[in-house]
Amino acid sequence: MTGFRWQQCQKCGESLQPTKLLYPVKHKDYNTDPFIANEWKRLKWFLDRAYMLTVFGYGAPSTDIEAVDLMTSAWKNNPRFELGQVNIVDIRPQKQLEKTWEPFFCRNHYGTLKNFRGTWLFRYPRRSCEALAFATLQMEPWKTNRLPKFKSLAKLHKWIEPLIAEENGGQFTGNPCPIA
Repeated sequence: MTGFRWQQCQKCGESLQPTKLLYPVKHKDYNTDPFIANEWKRLKWFLDRAYMLTVFGYGAPSTDIEAVDLMTSAWKNNPRFELGQVNIVDIRPQKQLEKTWEPFFCRNHYGTLKNFRGTWLFRYPRRSCEALAFATLQMEPWKTNRLPKFKSLAKLHKWIEPLIAEENGGQFTGNPCPIA
């Protein structure tokens, strides 16, 4: 089980234990430790099925060959690869990001951004994939529904209620939430 160290396992009730760190060495072992192996298995599962991939500040260093290979093959084997969107959020220069992440890109289905505010995730909270699909496949772009700044978690929950209600009803209108 994954979680915070202060939490307890939902199955056995024992306290969760810290995991090993994988230090930046040329050949990391992603398979010996059961926890680390399972986390990579989970990542592969999600990359095999994703429609959109957003990476925050991970440099995909050349010393991390196994990790980059695993992610690249999972993403490229994804049946939605030709339609999917990749966003890289990183402060490094665009040309450097494009060179590093080129294996993940299909044609021009990518963006490099300096901060989170420009991402599909921020512009269409809880609807990033639907907004992308309507804009690219249906040619009906949605109005932007940027995540406002909130002074409390309760206000964020209140703002997002219409989106949750739509999800529960099984219909996604693309209507923006009211201004907070």
